[in-house]
Amino acid sequence: YSATTSGDYSVIVSANGCVSPESDATTVTVNGLPSTSEITGDATPSCSESDVTYSVTLTAGSSYSWSVPSGATITSGAAGPENNQITVDFGETNGNISVTETNATGCIGEAKTLGISLQGCSLAADFEADQVSACTGETVVFSDLSTGASGSTNYSWDFGANASPATATGAGPHNVVYSVGGQKTVSLSITDGATVSETKTNYITVNELPTPVFTAEVTSVIAGTEGHVYTTTSGKSNYDWTIPAEATVTAGGTVTDNSVTLTWNKGGSYSVSVNYDENGCSGALAATSNVTVTPTISIGNASATEGSGNLNFEVTLNAASTETVTVEYATANNTATLADNDYNKINTTTLTFNPGETTKTVVVTVNNDDIVEGSESLYVNLSSASNATIADDQGEGVITDNDVALVSISANDASGNETGPDNGEFTVSITKVSQTTTEVSYSVSGSADGDSDYTTLSGTVIIPANTASVTIPVSVLGDDIVEGDETVVVTLTSISSGDSDISIDTDNDDATVTIGDDDVALVSISANDASGNETGPDNGEFTVSITKVSQTTTEVSYSVSGSADEDSDYTALSGTVTIPANTASVTIPVSVLGDDVVEGDETVVVTLTSISSGDSDISIDTDNDDATVTIGDDDGVTTITVEDITLNENGSNSFILTSDKAVQGGFTVTYSFINVTATAGDDFNDTTVPVVFTGTAGETQIITINGTDDDQVEGSESFTLKLSSASALVNTEDTATGTIIDDDATNVTIEDVTVTEGGTATFTVTLNKAIVGGTTITYSFTDITATGSSDYNNTSNTIVFAGTANESHTFEVSIPDDDIVENPETFTVNLSSSNTDVNSDDTATGTITDNDGPALVTIENITVTEGETATYTITLDKAVEGGVTVNYSISDDSAIIPDDLSNLSGSVEFTGTAGETKTFEVPTTEDQIDEDNETYGVALSTSNSLVDASDIATGTITDNDDAGITISAISNNTTEGGQTATFTVVLTSKPTDNVTISLVPDDLTEGSLAVTEIVFTPSDWDHPQTIIVTGVDDADIDGNIQFNIVTGDASSLDAKYSNKVVDDVVVLNEDNDSLSNNLPVATDDSGDTDEDVPVTINVLTNDSGLEDGGLVVTIVAQPENGSVVVNEDNTLTITPDSDVSGSITFDYQVCDVDNDCSTATVVITVNPINDAPVATDDVASVDEDGVLNGTTLLSNDSDPDGDELTINTTPVTGPTNGSLVINADGTYTYTPDADFNGEDSFVYEVCDSNGACD
Repeated sequence: YSATTSGDYSVIVSANGCVSPESDATTVTVNGLPSTSEITGDATPSCSESDVTYSVTLTAGSSYSWSVPSGATITSGAAGPENNQITVDFGETNGNISVTETNATGCIGEAKTLGISLQGCSLAADFEADQVSACTGETVVFSDLSTGASGSTNYSWDFGANASPATATGAGPHNVVYSVGGQKTVSLSITDGATVSETKTNYITVNELPTPVFTAEVTSVIAGTEGHVYTTTSGKSNYDWTIPAEATVTAGGTVTDNSVTLTWNKGGSYSVSVNYDENGCSGALAATSNVTVTPTISIGNASATEGSGNLNFEVTLNAASTETVTVEYATANNTATLADNDYNKINTTTLTFNPGETTKTVVVTVNNDDIVEGSESLYVNLSSASNATIADDQGEGVITDNDVALVSISANDASGNETGPDNGEFTVSITKVSQTTTEVSYSVSGSADGDSDYTTLSGTVIIPANTASVTIPVSVLGDDIVEGDETVVVTLTSISSGDSDISIDTDNDDATVTIGDDDVALVSISANDASGNETGPDNGEFTVSITKVSQTTTEVSYSVSGSADEDSDYTALSGTVTIPANTASVTIPVSVLGDDVVEGDETVVVTLTSISSGDSDISIDTDNDDATVTIGDDDGVTTITVEDITLNENGSNSFILTSDKAVQGGFTVTYSFINVTATAGDDFNDTTVPVVFTGTAGETQIITINGTDDDQVEGSESFTLKLSSASALVNTEDTATGTIIDDDATNVTIEDVTVTEGGTATFTVTLNKAIVGGTTITYSFTDITATGSSDYNNTSNTIVFAGTANESHTFEVSIPDDDIVENPETFTVNLSSSNTDVNSDDTATGTITDNDGPALVTIENITVTEGETATYTITLDKAVEGGVTVNYSISDDSAIIPDDLSNLSGSVEFTGTAGETKTFEVPTTEDQIDEDNETYGVALSTSNSLVDASDIATGTITDNDDAGITISAISNNTTEGGQTATFTVVLTSKPTDNVTISLVPDDLTEGSLAVTEIVFTPSDWDHPQTIIVTGVDDADIDGNIQFNIVTGDASSLDAKYSNKVVDDVVVLNEDNDSLSNNLPVATDDSGDTDEDVPVTINVLTNDSGLEDGGLVVTIVAQPENGSVVVNEDNTLTITPDSDVSGSITFDYQVCDVDNDCSTATVVITVNPINDAPVATDDVASVDEDGVLNGTTLLSNDSDPDGDELTINTTPVTGPTNGSLVINADGTYTYTPDADFNGEDSFVYEVCDSNGACD
């Protein structure tokens, strides 16, 4: 909503063009902007004038925000209500005075501005130099740039130290030459002839002429090798290298850098020089490095065939030399030897290369022989080179052999035998002996087995050097196996090692040794499991054994006899059994077949008859050629069973007799009766007839019984049937009962009863007819809704009737009282009687009326913090049978659904126990709005009439939000060069309406803002807003200026945010004005020193941008393995830690007068220096005329570098009164002079591997 004119407006809401007849009008007040008058006051005050007044027309209730030019100060009226007038003290800078008015309604008007032009501030001293960085001896021209000067102005120049001239007067220009380098302070003072004077001071840098030096150089190199690096100081310019024609720049190198990598192509003496510029100044004298280039000398390898040539070795220089090169050479044995006359010896001889020559040849004479010896070699060794370095000092000459030989095999002992045993043997022969060992591989075959018939052969045989033949023994192994004669065949397969001119004689590459057998064997049989049985069944088993195993399969035939029948008592046997090769025994199983016939034990007999196949040395053992297995019967006896029967007084029924098993020949069963309650002859017929069975399994026979009817009410009567048999195979122990059913009966009845919980129920039972002998009635209970023992006494009992007609009896059932709210409950009373003549199926119902009131459910009030979940507990005060379902629902109060909490409804289930509790949860909403605590209602209900659920609860939500405004610190300084900085503003809680915050710099000459107002809405309150601050540039050298971003109090219709105080932001604007602002650039430095030796370096020599002067060097952090000190002249002294070598690395920072800084890294290489060992005195004692064998003297000596120590076996000073022997391991033997006693001493020396001693 917006309005262009202030006033009150009514707003009526309508929808779709319709206005509700019952509507509310809202009045909106629109406040007007203030109308600020123009600023009145002096627009042209004097330079640095004070107490100047400026004002605007006062509006009641308004406040005013003033700003003044840079360098000016508001001495009164800067803040406060109705501050429409200010007093100002001016400096020397022009600018604007601005004012912004905020009226009583908080509306901000348009800013008003008055331009200020200061009077009398025009005189300013200034000058320039034609260069701010010069070299010693170079002319610098200074020119006047002052303003406001007149004809009466006086000039006074001071050109600083070592200047010529040192001072001058007049406007100039002036030519000045400096003799010594450094930062020079130059000043110009001008006076206008009255009282006003101005002075301007600036700096120039005068650089010394550089003195080039090599920081890395090579003084001696090998010709033709790459990578020889010459390095001078880095960070300079215009490098000028002078390189001899005999050197080339290695690929990738350049002669304009501070480092050059050269390849020297020819031997001789040369020099390399370099010059460069530093800080624009050229070096007065170039640096020169001398180098000696030495060629390398090498000898190649040679080869020749024995008897067909000599060995020619080529000796070469890798590069020509300007000097004469010599080297000595001589022959030496390797595998070719002078003793074998393989070649002619050359004694030490000198080989000479004249200048420019690069190749020579050495010839060695080779001698022929008739020995198969393979290739042999000898050496030609170089030594004692002059004007060259030996790169390869040895050449190898290979002499190829020209002899061949064949290897064959024969069986010199071709017959072996197990008896003895008698071994066989092979002979392996070579047609020519060899000077090297010959290894021959062979394979083994034949019918004999290794490790069982003979010791396994290795598969290889060695013919030693200079040997014509060797043997392979066949060690025969005796055994108890019938196997016949067997063979061992050895076949030569290859020459696995030895001279390459030796091969297998394929016409004589195999031979055979035969091993004779000496074994016979007998075959027998036994019953290893002689007892079988039908139970299981349990099988029997025969074992057929051979006294010695055979290497061939043996088949044995046998016959079968005995009283058992094949295929009915056991599975038929085949009549043959096979004993596999190398097997001592096999079994013949007797698989018993079970049956249901009682028959007795039976036998199976197996008799061996012949060896049907196998080795001829195997036969039947006639003393052990048969065996027997007995099969036991498991059928025992047959059992006769008989079933009980029931018959009416006037009816008949039959007993059924059953035989469970077959019995050979059949059998007879007789029977008799035993009276129980029935009497034989009176109540049933007692005639007996024998029962005959044929003997089949499961056979049945019957005995029929006829009942005798009577008129007595007597109940059922019974008798017993007893069986017997003369056969021992028949079991007649079973008996049966016959029951005669009476056909008379009487009835009993019972009545229903209703009783209140805590009372007693009395039940009446009635017998409607008389019964002879009376009867007993049992009553018992069945639960319906009532539970026995808890709701009523459910103990069963009996009632005894005398037996008269309409006889009645009562019994009582007690009803316990409980505290359970429940509906009426019921149970059943059941009657029963063991007398079948009594009909007792009538029942009665017992009803129990409840006496407990309704149960109550209650709920407690809950208070939670916004965003948490409220957990409510519902409590049931009494037990309720069957449990109860309780519903809950949530309703609005000051808390609104769904803004503040979820609109929940639901239910909980109680099992019905007294004091039972259930819980449910109500989630509340974290809305992030600062607000008052809020409430809502929780109501309960249930459909169960036994429960009162009318209780309600109140839920309270405690607010956890706090309205606030967070402002970050400024991100960085602004600069007059346009560098911006930022800060952020964000709210700490969600507002209910927009929140507006005003922003304005308190010094517009130093900084400006991209926005002057920010607004947060309820939807973006938590999104930080970034404010950009830009530094304002001016032409003044005024240093870094601090100013504030002034933030107005927050404006909002949300009462929590209205007039909320907002913190100001402090900003520093960095000045960028100077005569010449140069930024230092530090460049990495390096150096080296020896271990434990401090070194001083000037790190500024290769740095740039140092012209502004006022340089300060600091160490960023001390190195880990040394220390650094900054000296007064800004050089650095680096001291390595004790005994430390390697690299020391640290960073330094150089800053100029403007506090502009730069950082670089220094790396110092500490060269390791060998530390001498430390020998420690030793003390020992020995008896007079004794001998002291001392342990090692080195045990307590040490070396700082950890080098291994050795001892000088010659003492520095020997003992005075005895003799001493020092051993190389440090042990010693001291022998005192005869009869000497007292103290004697000697001095020994220890040395490390680098030659340092103590």
